[in-house]
Amino acid sequence: MPTQQASATLPIGTTLDNERFTVTAHLRTSSIGPLYAATDEQTGDDVTVQLVRPDLGDQGQLLSQLTESISSERFEFVHENISKPLHAGTAANHVYLVSEGSGGQSLQEFAQRKRASGGGFSLTQIENIGTDLCLAAAACQAGGGHGAICLESVIVNNEGQVQLSGLGLGVLSPKLAPQLGSRLSPESQNSGTPTAAADVYGIGAVIYELLVGAAPDKGCKRPSEVVPGLSPLLDQFIGATMNPDPSQRPAAQQLTGALQKALAVDPAATRSGSQMAALPKRPSLAQAITAPTKSATPRNTGSQSATLARALAETRERWLFSSGKLDYGPFSLASIVEQIESAKILPGNILIDNDTGERVKVETHPLLIEVVEQAKQKRDDERRANAEVLHASQEKNRGMALYFIVAAVVLSIGGGAYFIVKALSTEDTKSTSKIATLEEGAIEAKISFPTAEQAKKRRKRHGGGKSGGKSPGGTAGGWDDSVSFDMAQGDVGSETLGNYQVNPVISRSGGKLGRCLRSTNTGDAFIEFIVKGTGKVSQVRVNGTTKAPVARCIRKVMMSMKFPSFDGTRSKHNFDLSF
Repeated sequence: MPTQQASATLPIGTTLDNERFTVTAHLRTSSIGPLYAATDEQTGDDVTVQLVRPDLGDQGQLLSQLTESISSERFEFVHENISKPLHAGTAANHVYLVSEGSGGQSLQEFAQRKRASGGGFSLTQIENIGTDLCLAAAACQAGGGHGAICLESVIVNNEGQVQLSGLGLGVLSPKLAPQLGSRLSPESQNSGTPTAAADVYGIGAVIYELLVGAAPDKGCKRPSEVVPGLSPLLDQFIGATMNPDPSQRPAAQQLTGALQKALAVDPAATRSGSQMAALPKRPSLAQAITAPTKSATPRNTGSQSATLARALAETRERWLFSSGKLDYGPFSLASIVEQIESAKILPGNILIDNDTGERVKVETHPLLIEVVEQAKQKRDDERRANAEVLHASQEKNRGMALYFIVAAVVLSIGGGAYFIVKALSTEDTKSTSKIATLEEGAIEAKISFPTAEQAKKRRKRHGGGKSGGKSPGGTAGGWDDSVSFDMAQGDVGSETLGNYQVNPVISRSGGKLGRCLRSTNTGDAFIEFIVKGTGKVSQVRVNGTTKAPVARCIRKVMMSMKFPSFDGTRSKHNFDLSF
């Protein structure tokens, strides 16, 4: 990344703001100007001092803007992934900004050293960096946004923690545009007003540069075209976040989950030909979660994401949830998860971040999507088990009652029992007929939703799903796993449907699906289907084919279903159907 060469203009030992801050070392020079380590003499804390090059604009106007931002409530929040601005002033004919934190290195320096040694970043490293950056961007929305997120504004400190620095300096974006180019959003290059949408663009540009090793200049290739083995979902993530139209970019709160899904496709994949030194290590996940705390009980996170694990380890009670017209809390995130698992918090309840005021449905919160789905699946399994026990009990009781009635009639009435038994049998036949009708409508022929591993085995059993898939996607009977993607347009969001949204729709059509099995004399079916962002089913495959009679029948039923719409290209799902 090009930078303006400038010598250190503040000698070591220089004091600022009436001797409050003492300069201790020159750290580096960024596009904005020289950056120094310093000490806050009032608190003893380490801080950084960013000098602004005089050629970047009117010094008086910039000082006024920075002073107003810092003195207002705009940056009053506290977040572990944000370096908070503390003071603005002038020294050596430069405007300067003092912010929390010191030490470590910029992501730009880190990337330059890796490139010089022929290395790059692993997907695990990119997930760690990207996740923290997404959380920081979502948090600073309360102040309007950062406005100039790029490699040099992201710091990896000596503890291995990622922090976003330079809050308040986004007003310089138009002046920095000749140097930073496509790393800044189109609107940031023309306006010095920071926005949340510009931050989403900046995150996409940072992730692209970490993946590819070059800036996302006009006409650049998709990440999957440059780095073998990358998922097309990463192409979608980059295209969506860097959409030229700010209104078409996803919200910052959606990015964490979307990035983790895109990177989880092949977590072992790394930059081609690179064996890289790891980022400075944080305490292990196990240490972070099991460390003694005053108010939290250690939790076993199992397969939960690193982000959720870190959030669960935080003991601060910052979350409310809204049910009906009442708000409850505040709670720690660990307590929120426990209440989801115990069904005290349900889909549709609103989760409220007390720090930022952000309100989002609990089932769509990036940290909690899988927790909500797992809790719902558990409740569904329990209801099905209880229903089966109740049904078996009722059948047993009905059979016993019928036996005793018949026995009593035979013993007491003799020949007259014939007519009573006949009447009972007729009534029993009617009852059975009613039950059969109900079963046909509710498809006692089972609908079940296999795990990812089970689905993989079903697919393999049916030949990998290759048969019948030559027709173009979207046409009658066709199956196409590819996704069109236009890097220049950034044409898709990253959302998909959750099982809690899909399963009820399928269950309501159980009778029709069951009749497809009966009419084609098929014992069981493994059904895969794709839902478009509009909520309409576009493709269906049954037992690995699209052309068999049962596949055509089930496809007709599936095409009539209406799922919830979502901001994405498609959502893939599957289920089992059997008698």
